[in-house]
Amino acid sequence: MPVGSRIARLDKGPVEVPFIYSNNQVLVKAKVNGVKDLLFLLDTGATQTILDSQRARELSLVNPNASKNISITTGSGFIKMHSVKLESLQLGEIKLEQVAIATAKLQSLSAISDMEPAGLLGANILKRFFVTIDYDRQIVRFSDPDNVSIPEHAIVLETKPSLGMGGLAVEGTIDGGSKLTFLIDTGAAFNHVSRPLITDVLRDKKKADILPIGVIKGLDGTPVSTGAIIFDVLKIGTNQFPKTVFSISTAEAATNPGLISGGKIAILGNPFFSRYKLSIDYRNQRIFLERSPEKEMEDAYEEKIEDSMAAYRRSGGADSDLKLAKNTMERIQTQARTEKHMGAAALALAYEGLLLGYENNAQTKAKPDLKKGIKPEEMIPDKSISMFAQAYTQAIRTKSKKAAAQVLSVWAEHLLENYPASYNIHASRLLSEAITLSPGTPEPIAALGLFLLRQYQCGERNSKISLDKAVEVVNQALMLDPANWIALKTKLEFARLKLDPCEPALIEMQIKTYYPGVKNI
Repeated sequence: MPVGSRIARLDKGPVEVPFIYSNNQVLVKAKVNGVKDLLFLLDTGATQTILDSQRARELSLVNPNASKNISITTGSGFIKMHSVKLESLQLGEIKLEQVAIATAKLQSLSAISDMEPAGLLGANILKRFFVTIDYDRQIVRFSDPDNVSIPEHAIVLETKPSLGMGGLAVEGTIDGGSKLTFLIDTGAAFNHVSRPLITDVLRDKKKADILPIGVIKGLDGTPVSTGAIIFDVLKIGTNQFPKTVFSISTAEAATNPGLISGGKIAILGNPFFSRYKLSIDYRNQRIFLERSPEKEMEDAYEEKIEDSMAAYRRSGGADSDLKLAKNTMERIQTQARTEKHMGAAALALAYEGLLLGYENNAQTKAKPDLKKGIKPEEMIPDKSISMFAQAYTQAIRTKSKKAAAQVLSVWAEHLLENYPASYNIHASRLLSEAITLSPGTPEPIAALGLFLLRQYQCGERNSKISLDKAVEVVNQALMLDPANWIALKTKLEFARLKLDPCEPALIEMQIKTYYPGVKNI
């Protein structure tokens, strides 16, 4: 990368700036011209720093009658922009002067986050630093680009220039298919690959029919219908990353030349990078991915829990499989506590509580009524509630927001499946807290979709939440995790009720893809 003017403040050491992680987006605060604090998306996939034109007019930066004299590539095509120069842009203790930026109407930013970002912090500024994004601590560290050392145990990925000289990209494959170029894009809320790039993989994996579950927009606001797939292995260099989720256009042919639907480049976004501490070495064309052994072990435990629950769900609820799943959860708890991984122990305890609820239902031999639930005199004393409360307490003590959110989601699922409609308000409160704790975690979003379905089935209406919104919530969960059991089952129920335009057979096919041999769908 070209060497920019030296930033004197970095001689004293790195500068750390807190960020907000909202809807899989990194939002940092910067002061413009010394007078206005604005939120910007930290976007390594943007060649230029861009300020929304309305905000620029409020700061008297743009003459409304001036011609648009530059254009840049976006996710779905090209957009034309004004070029302006800021007197100053301040990030924490770093103050940059005479900063060239672009302004444009950023139509899609309002849908990205509830925080209403004012623009994008792009590569023309970021490449002046060695940038580290610590997702766990929600801190961005800006360091001297001339003083970089490789972190111990870090995965080092060599990159190449992309989008001119402004971006970075890596080369790799998805499930052994053709070689792809992946843009390093922290402005992306999803990993994405356009359909034409992986036709061979889709054909071999028999995934040609993609469940439509969302719409992705480029900066110009052009919508592209998409689905999501969990691929077995993403390979970059000699490094293999299992079970990586990519969004993909549902259309057979590209309708426009942008990155999203027909481009020659795929996108690696925050769902991939947030598993790590990401460091971007623009000067030496490489990135570092750091992951603590503790986090790796927590993820391994979570995978064991998911595998056990998937096996039980495939069985259709057979008694022997229920007992096996409960015993597995007990073993995981014991091992996790012994190894001091209390977040995993808490999650396993919550799922044991859920399985106990299933067992109680089987023993009552009564099918719960959606409006009334199981009659109190038919219910076996519910020990699950104390298990959920204990699991939540454990998760909070670990300070793992994700683990706490997952526990609350399982607790809410138990209430929604086994209790009368009068308990829905309790489930709602649990889910509200879960989504506040960990907004990007799919489990609470999926459980919220189930809650909205139950509200509809019980004849209750909330004027603030339409059925369209309920379907949107379920689709959002599936964009994050296409195999999420609750989201798939809820979407199928919506489709069978003719409330979701998707064909039930297509949803059933996706369930069978991730839960082969599943019964009773």
